[in-house]
Amino acid sequence: MASFNWWFLLVAIPYVEFIGYVFHRFLDHSHLIPRIEYEHWKHHFKLYPPKNLRPDHPYVKVKAIEYKTFGPLALALPFVVLSFENALPMALGSGLYAILFWYFHRLFHLRKHILSKKKYFLYLQKIHDNHHINTTKNYTITNPIMDFIFGTYAHKTPKYKNTFANFEKQFEQEVKSGKFTGSVHKTKTGT
Repeated sequence: MASFNWWFLLVAIPYVEFIGYVFHRFLDHSHLIPRIEYEHWKHHFKLYPPKNLRPDHPYVKVKAIEYKTFGPLALALPFVVLSFENALPMALGSGLYAILFWYFHRLFHLRKHILSKKKYFLYLQKIHDNHHINTTKNYTITNPIMDFIFGTYAHKTPKYKNTFANFEKQFEQEVKSGKFTGSVHKTKTGT
């Protein structure tokens, strides 16, 4: 049995950032899988719209986004099956970083918490807020390096334009016309 390579835990950090970036940009914000896009749009425009990114209600998680947490673990699974000697630290590092990823994301939409006055957290929160205003920028959560690499980083807060005012109406029309093939789940804001 190979020794446990602790340094490989660190390799998981850019790995999870890359996977999270790809999933967020190319699944959440594309028509590739309509069900995933629909659930993500609920997060953006119904639960946490640009004009109310930190509402009074507790954090609400939408369905179909858990893949970002389990995706890196699932992608590490082939290394385990193939007996890749660094599979365990890779899976462990991916899992731990994915938990951090979701912890930060949850805090971005809450008002008062342990990190609410920390400079780096406020920087990341601003980047995430900018993403809710302009959904073509700032796809990463805990580190903007992937946005820098792929040219999607935007530090300046864009002017808000309500381009998704008819969000629910648009999707209802897509469901009726057959363009949207996933199942639609209504959620109440504040539950």
